Order: sequence, then C-alpha cells, then structure tokens
Amino acid sequence: MSRVAASIFFVAFCLAAVVRWLYVGRRWAEAVKEAASSLGLSYDGGAFYDSARASGVLSDGRQATIEKHTTGSGKNSKTYAQITVSTDLPTDLKLSRAGGGIFSKLIYPKDLDVGDATFDDSVQLGGRDAEVLARLDRETRQYLVGLIGQGLTLSNGNFVWRRIGLNHDAGRLTSITNTLRTIASRMEITDVAAALARNAREDGVAGVRLACLRMLLTHFRGHAASSGAIAHGMTDPDVCVRVVAASAAGADGFEVLAALAADPAADTALRSRALLSMREGTATQGRAVAVIHVALSDPNTAVVDAALSAASVLGVPVPSTRLAAISSTAGPAGAVAIARILRGGHGPMRPETEDLVLDLLAGMKSEDDAIVALCTTLSVRGTIRAVPALDEASRGLTTAARVKDAAREAVASIHSRAGHSEAGSLAVVDHSAGDLALSDHAVSASTAGTE
Repeated sequence: MSRVAASIFFVAFCLAAVVRWLYVGRRWAEAVKEAASSLGLSYDGGAFYDSARASGVLSDGRQATIEKHTTGSGKNSKTYAQITVSTDLPTDLKLSRAGGGIFSKLIYPKDLDVGDATFDDSVQLGGRDAEVLARLDRETRQYLVGLIGQGLTLSNGNFVWRRIGLNHDAGRLTSITNTLRTIASRMEITDVAAALARNAREDGVAGVRLACLRMLLTHFRGHAASSGAIAHGMTDPDVCVRVVAASAAGADGFEVLAALAADPAADTALRSRALLSMREGTATQGRAVAVIHVALSDPNTAVVDAALSAASVLGVPVPSTRLAAISSTAGPAGAVAIARILRGGHGPMRPETEDLVLDLLAGMKSEDDAIVALCTTLSVRGTIRAVPALDEASRGLTTAARVKDAAREAVASIHSRAGHSEAGSLAVVDHSAGDLALSDHAVSASTAGTE
C-alpha cells in the first residue's frame, strides 16, 4: 500500500510540475507576444511556451531581443528573463553591479569612481576614464542605479537586463526595453570635452563636478570647453571645486585662492592647497606677500609648511627671525621649502642660519626628500662646520642611496669651496667678513633676495 501511495504521490507531483511549467510558460509567451507588439518586434512562439522570444529592430534603429536565458544544468540550472538592447557605445565601456569580489576585479581591473557615493557604491565601471565620466550625468546615473540591482550589465556595446524567473508582465518587459534604449541614447555622446564641461557646471553632486573638472584639466586643458568650466568652477558652491578651478586659472584665480588661504575657518588641507596653487601676477604679487606672511604665523604646521613652499616658489622674502621660529616645528614639506629658500642666497651661510639647517637635518629622520633638499642647500652654501653632520647623514645600512649621494656631494662641494685638495683636511671659514650676501632681515628664494 505504501508503494502505491508513493507512486500516486510521484505521479501527482510530476503532473503538478508539468501544469505549472505549462502555466508559467504560457503566461511568459503571452507577455512576450504583447511586448513584441508594443515595441514593433517580431514574435517567435518557439516549440514550447517558455521558448517564446521577441527580436528585431526598435523604432530608433536599435536591435532588441526578449528571451529566456538558462544557466547551469539539472538541479543547478537557473532560468532568467533576459532583454538585450544594442548601443553605439564603445565596446571597452563596461558596467555591472558592484561587489563582485575577486572575479569582478579580474574583469574590471580599473574600476572608476564618478564622485557620486550612491552610484559608486552600487556600480562597477570599466573603460576610458574621461569617456565614462562624460557619459554619466545625474539623470543617467539615476536610471542605472535603479536597474543595476535587477541584473543590468553593459558589455561589448550591449545592455543586458537579466532577472531570475520568467516575467509575465508585458508592461514591465516593454518598460525595461524602452528604459534601456533611453539610457543608451543619453550615453551616446559625440563630444567628450563638451559633455565633461557640462557635467562640471551642472551636475547636482559636488564630487561629480570636481571629478569632471579634473578630467577636463587632465585630458582637454586647452579646449574651449575647459576655459568655460574653469571660469564657472571659481564660483562653484563647493570649496574643493573652487580651489581646483582657481588653481588652473593662473593669475585670474589668485583672489579665490588668497581668500581661502587667509580663512582660518577653512579646512587645513584646502588652505594648504590654495597656498601652494597661488601663481605670481603683476597685479597680485603684493597680495601674495601679505597672504603668505599671515599664513606663516598660523598655528597649524601644515598651513605654515604650505606657506613656506609658496614663498620658495614665488620668491617671497621671509624674515630670518620668522624662519628660525618656524624651523623648530616645520614638517618635511616645510623643511624642503626652507632649504629651497636658503639655497637662493649668495655666499656661505651665517653660523646661526647654518645651525638652523643642521638642526632640521638632524630632525628629519627617514624623511628622504627633506634630507636631500637640506644636503643640497649645504652643498651650495654650507661651511666646513656642516661636514660632521653630512658625514653622519651619508652612513647607515638603511639609508637610501640618494641620501648618501646628496650628503657626500655636499661634503665634496664644501671642501672644494674651502680650497681643499686632500680628503679629510680641515679648514676654517672666517665669518668676520660678514656673510655679505645676507642681511638679518629676510631671506628669499629669489637670487636677488637677501637672508
């Protein structure tokens, strides 16, 4: 009896599966047929209901297909409703759902961010960075985010939407197909520079405006569209955009940078960037001196380091007393700037100035750039007093080769200036003559400046 019951159950189960297959397949076929009629596609009923498909050319000339797609086999098989719409997009432009793990990274080794956190967290992109940014304005990103979680991908120039199960909603199939061709149309731009400039001006997300402006400056610096984007960027409500735009504008952007550099409430990194980005102009040089001198008294070391760097580039004189005070707290960037400023003077340094450099040299442990800069300054203007410290800097198993070379070259240069022909010989430099090139008032990176 139990065998009979089991057989009956098995037959009933099989009949139910067949009925369900026929029911689902029939509803799929009806939905595909209705969608095909709405979209102007050809309908193919196939051998079974679930093999029904629609294909053909849409009213805008794009190829489109609605069909069943199956992966795997047996109990591991999965059936999807799939819609494919062709585009004129580059075949190297790729798009998929983010979070694919290591396999996703193999397919998309260069994932790009557009500056929109919601979009970047949801979508993984591949392709030429300027083109990707240019094609993804805000409305297009909103379309994509809405579909990417449903299985939308872009590969080899085709949009493919794939959803598990056979969708029997003809309106949904039609709507998805129309949305895909709308997205394709929006992304098929012809002028990358113009599209980047438009996004840099108009996108509602500051991060996207910033990314597009930077991309313009990287790839289309001389393009007319870039000039307009730079001018507009200097009035952007976002301070990061304003700094990048003003930095690219040369003398025209000076006032924007100066205002930010002098604002104690502004972000430290942006103030530093503004100081480093200031450019010399005949109408603004006096303003540059004033801004840099104010920043040199700032309590924030990063701002002071940036002010020193700006002074070294622009040749702005820095009072020697201020340099001495700054040197005790200068970071690596500040040490490099001080070295550059002092290098611009004439003749050997005064003992107190040389001590300042030697103290910096002793304090810059493992800061190779700063050490090399200080050694180079001593090579140009150091005296025999600096030799022991330079000898120390040239030693050590872990000391970088370029540091050793800079220190040894400085020692050789000092000996050469002192008139020594034998290694290890000793000399005395007479400072009573006054270190005539430098006064007690200021030092400058300019060759006409004074210490």
